[in-house]
Amino acid sequence: MRRLKVGLLVNPLAGMGGPLAQKGSDNLSLANNLSANFFALHALKRTQDFCNALGEAVHNIDWLVPSGLMGGDVFAHQNVSFKTTSFIPHKIPSAVDTRAVIAEFIGSNVDLIVFAGGDGTAADVARVVADLNPAQLALGIPAGVKIHSGVFAINPAAAGELVAALARGAVLNAESAQVRDLDELALKQGRVTSQYMGSLVVPFDGRFIQSVKQGGLVAEELIVADIAAYLIELVPDRATIVFGPGKTMADIQQQMGLAFTLLGFDVFIKNQCLALDADAAKLSALLLDASEPWVFLTVIGGQGHIIGRGNQQLTSKLLHNIGRRALHPIATKEKLATIGHGKLLIDSGDKTLDEQWQGLIPVICGYREQVLCDLVYLPA
Repeated sequence: MRRLKVGLLVNPLAGMGGPLAQKGSDNLSLANNLSANFFALHALKRTQDFCNALGEAVHNIDWLVPSGLMGGDVFAHQNVSFKTTSFIPHKIPSAVDTRAVIAEFIGSNVDLIVFAGGDGTAADVARVVADLNPAQLALGIPAGVKIHSGVFAINPAAAGELVAALARGAVLNAESAQVRDLDELALKQGRVTSQYMGSLVVPFDGRFIQSVKQGGLVAEELIVADIAAYLIELVPDRATIVFGPGKTMADIQQQMGLAFTLLGFDVFIKNQCLALDADAAKLSALLLDASEPWVFLTVIGGQGHIIGRGNQQLTSKLLHNIGRRALHPIATKEKLATIGHGKLLIDSGDKTLDEQWQGLIPVICGYREQVLCDLVYLPA
């Protein structure tokens, strides 16, 4: 059987902004503030997780990979045979490097492009694909902060499952999926929405590919006051309250008379504000000695993620410390109905934690109203 030819690219800057409470990783100056060890813990780790999920299939694929942090370092640690691109990336790569590598992939007639990054990386890939070969098959490994696009697997393991299936000769649908990125102008106007940046053809399996993130719904805006009133009754005065990012959470905080940041983590004890837009370090410090932490997170419409999309300040280490009982998802029934597979997803970057936390979890959806949803790492 003919071997699958795959071009693999890693954006090592992807996701760097999450723990630092940045809303993306487009600002390359961030690279100067982090040690090289971070790469092994994030973008490269996500790619290593992808390789691990491939199993023996990783050795049955012809890989074309850029050198260094953009891919070669991952495969060197995985003991996988690969060819390097003729293009040599810069030490701290940028969008220019991404586009050059993708162009070489297409020129080398790879069957599939796999890229680890976020929406910005996906947009760069889509631009080159649109110019050179709109039919090119591609798949994203989620490793960024903002992941609104429908071209990503739900987590690295799911990406590995898909590519392994292709390597075995499985027949999968090829479907056009949207690439979207955060609309910065709308954000300045207090709206969290995304804008269309292009499309990519992806190998599709509904269990493994995430949906495009849904925007706010009218019903959600109407019911937010009821949820706010319920939280005022529900949460003990002694509790340390954490509100995650998103317009739903910001609207709830506003209804409760609390300060808020639209895309940040805000921390309170009763009505006392302890921090606005806290980064991972600040969040961990505030919750270290908290006797009763309550962490409220919105469910991402369409996708179903509650951990691992735009809330990387909530690190897997911190999740271990506070425990699953501290987590309180919030969503209207209308938003839950937009999730095609009907399950909530966790993608903390720690597979052990993600698998341990699977199971039914109550979701606050109205005044004195909760529904049980299945929280999973990979939907069955």
